[in-house]
Amino acid sequence: GRPGAFVPVNCAAIPPELAEAQLFGHVRGAFTGATGPNEGLFVRADGGTLFLDELGELPLPMQAKLLRVVEDEEVWPVGATRSRKVSVRLVAATNRELVGDGFRSDLLARLSDWVLRLPPLRDRTGDAVVLLDHFLREAGRPMELDAQAREAVALYDWPGNVRQLRKLASRLRRLVPAGEPVRPTHLIPGEIQGPVQERRAAPPPEKDREPEARPPGPDARLPPLRPAQGHLEHAALHH
Repeated sequence: GRPGAFVPVNCAAIPPELAEAQLFGHVRGAFTGATGPNEGLFVRADGGTLFLDELGELPLPMQAKLLRVVEDEEVWPVGATRSRKVSVRLVAATNRELVGDGFRSDLLARLSDWVLRLPPLRDRTGDAVVLLDHFLREAGRPMELDAQAREAVALYDWPGNVRQLRKLASRLRRLVPAGEPVRPTHLIPGEIQGPVQERRAAPPPEKDREPEARPPGPDARLPPLRPAQGHLEHAALHH
């Protein structure tokens, strides 16, 4: 693995007027309120990984500047008179299709050395239970879910995906008394229990039925992974 820091940033949470300074840094006095220098997220991730979540929310002018960084492997802090070289692995994630959505196609091409499409939780039955267990343990308070609660979590569609699941974990930590298991009554009825009861009563669609497992044929091959080139390594996640 690559040594160095892992620096995550939510592009949707950065005010457009501050995006350049937060990503690339700034010198003292570069703008009103810049009372001291800031190295920026790229420099902080130098030698490691910078995770750009919600990449599609990055303003168009910032997309052009990000493309320059990817191509030149250097950043220009706001107000600086010289650039700084960086060696960063870029990982980007988006929850929508960026092709034809006004996103710069040249930047998208540079960031798409490896593309991993992650299906939503509704298409990964059982993953929600595993992730909920993880979020509860991550907060230092693991809990057991009884059988009915586990079934409800597994069958729910989770339109908010992992963020919604993390919020549920936070709510359960406050709601469930210590030493007690999580029960269906701890889940908000209108949010989870109602839709789950409807899914439980409906027959599974033909497309959701498990196909018959067959061993791969003698000519089966897996596509090779193509490693990223250069000092800036790129990957994109679609979820």
